[in-house]
Amino acid sequence: MRLPFALLAAALAGSSSPAALPPDLHRETRSDAVSEKVPAPRTATATADVGAVALSAARYPDDSKGVAPLVLDARVGPNLRLGDDPDALPSDQRGQAEPHLARSAANPEVLLATFQEGRLAAGAAVSCGYALSRDGGISWTRNLIPQLTLASGGRFLRATDPVAAIGPQGDLYLNTLCFTGTTANQSAVVVSRSVDGGATWLPPTTVFESFTSNASLDKNWMAANDAAGARNAGRLAVTWSVFTPTAVYLQSSVSDDRGVSWSPPANLTPVTSVNQSTQPAFFPDGSLLVPYITFLTPSTNVRSFRIDAKVSSDGGRTWPANATTVVNNVTGWDDPDMRDGIYLIGSAVARATGEAFIAYTAVIDGSPRVLVVKSSNRGATWSAPIVVSDNPAGTSVMNPAVAATPDGRGVTLVWMDRRHSTANFPTIDHYVAISLDGGATWQPNIRLSDKSGDIRNATLAGGGYMLGDYLGLVAPFHSDQPAVAVWCDTRTGNADPISTRFALTATANFASWRTAHFNSAELTESAQSSAAADLDGDGYSNLVEYAQGTDPRIPESGSGLYFTAGVSTAALGDRRAPGRDDVAVSFETSLDRISWTPAVGNPAAPATAPAQEGFDTPPGQTTFFRAKYQQGETTIYSPDTPATNNDARLLSLSTRGTVKTGGAQLIAGFVTAGGNMRLLTRAAGPGLAPFGVTNVLTDPQLAIVPAGSSTIVAANNDWDATPAPAVAAAFAQVGVFPFSAGSKDAALLFTTGPGTAGYTATVSGTGGQTGTALVEVYDASAVTAGPDRPRLLNVATRGEVSPGVPLVAGFVLRGSQPRRVLIRAAGPGIAALNVAQAIDDPKLDLYRGADLIMQNDDWSLGRNPFAVATTAAQVGVFAFGANSLDAALLVTLEPGAYTAVVTGVGATTGLALVEVYDAN
Repeated sequence: MRLPFALLAAALAGSSSPAALPPDLHRETRSDAVSEKVPAPRTATATADVGAVALSAARYPDDSKGVAPLVLDARVGPNLRLGDDPDALPSDQRGQAEPHLARSAANPEVLLATFQEGRLAAGAAVSCGYALSRDGGISWTRNLIPQLTLASGGRFLRATDPVAAIGPQGDLYLNTLCFTGTTANQSAVVVSRSVDGGATWLPPTTVFESFTSNASLDKNWMAANDAAGARNAGRLAVTWSVFTPTAVYLQSSVSDDRGVSWSPPANLTPVTSVNQSTQPAFFPDGSLLVPYITFLTPSTNVRSFRIDAKVSSDGGRTWPANATTVVNNVTGWDDPDMRDGIYLIGSAVARATGEAFIAYTAVIDGSPRVLVVKSSNRGATWSAPIVVSDNPAGTSVMNPAVAATPDGRGVTLVWMDRRHSTANFPTIDHYVAISLDGGATWQPNIRLSDKSGDIRNATLAGGGYMLGDYLGLVAPFHSDQPAVAVWCDTRTGNADPISTRFALTATANFASWRTAHFNSAELTESAQSSAAADLDGDGYSNLVEYAQGTDPRIPESGSGLYFTAGVSTAALGDRRAPGRDDVAVSFETSLDRISWTPAVGNPAAPATAPAQEGFDTPPGQTTFFRAKYQQGETTIYSPDTPATNNDARLLSLSTRGTVKTGGAQLIAGFVTAGGNMRLLTRAAGPGLAPFGVTNVLTDPQLAIVPAGSSTIVAANNDWDATPAPAVAAAFAQVGVFPFSAGSKDAALLFTTGPGTAGYTATVSGTGGQTGTALVEVYDASAVTAGPDRPRLLNVATRGEVSPGVPLVAGFVLRGSQPRRVLIRAAGPGIAALNVAQAIDDPKLDLYRGADLIMQNDDWSLGRNPFAVATTAAQVGVFAFGANSLDAALLVTLEPGAYTAVVTGVGATTGLALVEVYDAN
């Protein structure tokens, strides 16, 4: 919450008129645009329609659903949303803003985050909330701060500016600014406490409360002296700004009884000054550092200010008269589209050694930059500023937070960054700069956000789109811990709190990846975090997850390998994440999956995929492939072993679904190759009743139509209406359950045409009947083996999916060796082909017997979406749209019977297409 430009100019002009600094100047409670920054005309680097775009709720719970996260530097862990929005928030006020973060000195795995809940356009929020992690930021629980505002059983109307702290005993503290009325003239600085590790919270304690228009409160902050045994150990210090008609001065208060009572306010600056943005931090000796902003002579540029600092030798009870100038003549940067913390700074003190750091943004040589200064003598003198952001010239950076390791050697700065923003997609991301030598030198900036957020999905406040004036950041206390950052972005279609962990190392390697992805307890357990361990149980070890850039906690389904095979050649590629050069990847071949030898490369083999290699294979000889991962003395093999020239074939497809009229019929498609092929096709309705299926289609009828034609080439209504001994014999031949004599089920034998041919089998209800049916296609050829025999290339079924009624497709692979198969569940993909009422968001589960072996929600979130897309093109199927919500699995399966189950995410309903393709 910075001082508005026009009001600042009036204040600095020394006007004593109440109209110069009106009582409603507190930006968090203004409902008009007077004196507030409104979205300005856009520059060439910004969008021209930011202010005009109407905000709306996301179409899906996550607006970035289906969009694969970026593979970031190996030192950065996954981005995590800190839980769901509390139910107490109004449905149209679900945006969060202004996060802060604290780490426990008693147990560094305990993290406490806080943020505004239900950000309001007119200022402040419906309430403030918190999220608590007990495993170093791997997982979080979230709720509103109890008894704070009306939304959580409290007395206040609104809340804002949340700050977290943790005492040396592990007590949790949340400091907020709250309003008893509709303006800041009725405001209070309060602290909520938990003395049982967050299990329960005591009612908020008031630090200071204002009931007069002559003293409006703003920009509170809090620090805890968490060094057990130090002078003033356990002390809490809270600072804030006081707005009067002619000035903005700073005050402080301390508590030595764990937040039960508070000292009378002490003036940190004179009551005639104009200041803002305190960030207190305790030195190891118990003294208290408070840097803040002092505004300069206005003239025409009200963005000019000075950074000052004071040190209270008695830990915040009294303050020296004079301040130390930290940085003079700062030209602040104000993003043209966003409400940002132009006048806010970040501060940190190394717990053991006392080095102090201050971060801020400023315009340097015409471009916004993030800078840092350092003091090694308890704030007596400060170094010259160092620019730490390497954002391209002209791109916006804002809201830096700074943290330091206890020894002061590891220093991190995190900020909001718009280097990826475009005119059509105005976005926000987050970056970090790391120093390992106490701030003397800095590593190249590292991106922390694995998805960009559209700023137009944030609340549009008077100062622009509002995600907050500050961020949350904590440093590690030990070398095996990561730093943790918390911010708010709009990747979900609304502003949400997001966190990530990252390692403070100079090198991105497997060791730093482990630090970012595993908590302290897991790092001590080789069964969980070693290279060979498989924490998520998806068959891919941690070393392979690292090499491929996947999440070791999410069981991604599908193959990590790209593979295609010809008669005498094969091409193989592995998903490789950039920057994982400490892992060597090679390929091996085997004729029996027992003895393996290095694969012999063939540069002339097809090479259409990244990092793909070509290999020779003996014609007619089954050859298996696998990937080999080596790091030092550790060797790991891929669990996927695709093969060339193998004997496995698709034998059948059977799909159960709901048959209705029109486009909601049950439709099976299949393609054959290799010549004329004898198929058994069935439509079971009454035949399902003995198996406990209810609401069966009482009289199904079956029709076969060639692809691209409307001519029915084979049809049946009642399977034995005329003598059909060949059909009954085919039941026994393929091993399918028989139909009862005289039943209304349908079945027919059908011989395909030569070459490659495609057909559809449509199941409908006689007389427009509806109900559950089973459509089946079986290979009934007399020849059951041999590489040149006719075969099914793919089978597919289209049917309706509704809550509790999935589309269930079973298929059988016959043979003695594994076969590579592509399985897809299309919804948006068939909508793009003008199929009406297609399901919006299908999900695909693959079973073998009763065991769920793999699943996929969105195809681009599988283990290797490139391999899925490339294989789809190779088998000749229509492509899914980029980041569509269709589902797919590319897998190598052993012979046997499998079931693919298609459901709708979020109980969605519509037509879906389930497909199974021979991908060899």
